[in-house]
Amino acid sequence: MPGHVKVDHYDIDIIAVFDSWIIDGKMAMRGDITLDGVNDDRIPLQFHVLNIDERSLVLDAGTEGLRTFSKFVYDFEREFFWIHYNTPQNSGQSFSFLLSCNYTGVIQGNLFGFYHVAYKVRGSATNDNMAVTQFESAGARHAFPCLDEPSLKARFSLRIGRNSSFDSVANMPKMANTGTEAVPGYPGFVWDEFEESVQMSPYLVAFAVGKFLSVTSNPLPNNLPFYNKVF
Repeated sequence: MPGHVKVDHYDIDIIAVFDSWIIDGKMAMRGDITLDGVNDDRIPLQFHVLNIDERSLVLDAGTEGLRTFSKFVYDFEREFFWIHYNTPQNSGQSFSFLLSCNYTGVIQGNLFGFYHVAYKVRGSATNDNMAVTQFESAGARHAFPCLDEPSLKARFSLRIGRNSSFDSVANMPKMANTGTEAVPGYPGFVWDEFEESVQMSPYLVAFAVGKFLSVTSNPLPNNLPFYNKVF
C-alpha cells in the first residue's frame, strides 16, 4: 500500500436491504496527501464485490478546490481501485482532501465481510434473518471502500439505514434521538446514527442489523452500561 495518503476520518452510510441482500452506501474520507513523486496523481481505494459509482466521485483539495479526474483503474486481483486526478499546482509537498463516492454491494452469505445468516426464533417454526460483520483482518472493503490495512487507523462515523421493523447495533453507542429520520428512496426505512469511534483499524468497525432485544445490566464501575443482545 503506498504511504502518500493518510486518512483521519471516514463517514460511512450503509443501507441494508434484506429483500435483495443489497448494500446501498456512501463513503466520505478526509485526510492528507503527501506528494512523493511517484503517486502524486492517484489515490487508492480497496474494495471487494462493490460497484463504485464513478459519476458520484468528488475530490475536494481544500484551498486548491475541486479536482478533475483523468481515469479510473481497477485491479480486481489485488482489490484496488485507483483514482487518477489533476494534481493541485500550488499545494507544495502536501494538501488536505475530502473524497466521497456512492456505491452498491452485496450482503454476502459466506460468513465474512458483511453477511447474512438465518436463525430460528425460540418457540417459532420459521426462520428469521440478521446481517452482521466479520472484518478481521482485511474485510472492511466488503462493506465500504477504504484503505483496508490494519496499520492505517482512522476515526469512523457510521449511519445504518434499516427497515423500521429491525434494529441495528454497532461497537459505538447510538446518538440521541436516532432512528426517527426517514431514509430517502426507501419507504419504511430509518437512519440509526452512531457516535464517532476512537482511532482504530478498519477491521474493528462492527455492526449488525436484525430483530434484537436489548437487555441492560447494572452499570460497570466506569459507569458504562453493558448491553447484551439476545434474539
